[in-house]
Amino acid sequence: MRNSASASRTDDAAIRMLGAITADVSDTEIMDYTTGLYFEGNSQAPSRTSALLTNIRVRNSSSSSRTEAKGIVLKNLSSASIDKCIVYPQLSSERTENANGAGIIADAVANLDVLQSNIWGYENGLRLLNGSHADFTRSVIWKNSSLELVEPHSP
Repeated sequence: MRNSASASRTDDAAIRMLGAITADVSDTEIMDYTTGLYFEGNSQAPSRTSALLTNIRVRNSSSSSRTEAKGIVLKNLSSASIDKCIVYPQLSSERTENANGAGIIADAVANLDVLQSNIWGYENGLRLLNGSHADFTRSVIWKNSSLELVEPHSP
């Protein structure tokens, strides 16, 4: 999915799901939206709301008129799984620039699994709100900086 290059857009989402949802999104590329994926479950029945996101690539647009870029927003869900996803903003050629916003926002998500995913170029990689719980496995979050990673860090 690709959005137009209009600079006058307000907060928009490529995929927006609301209510008592069970969603499975796979093999998708999303570009040039303020919010790539937005899932908000029904807070009245959170045990029936879940999202499975696999092999997703989200690139937010870089318009300076927007206040905050959001790659994936999950709200009021009993569970969500993000597997093999890449979430990043479109940045200028300035190496130390980072987007105002977050790669993944979990708000009242009982169980979030982030597996084998890469989040970069945001001020906040993963933002947990309102009692959210996340397992972050074999994934990486990093910000742009003047430093370059030459070799992987070993614990």
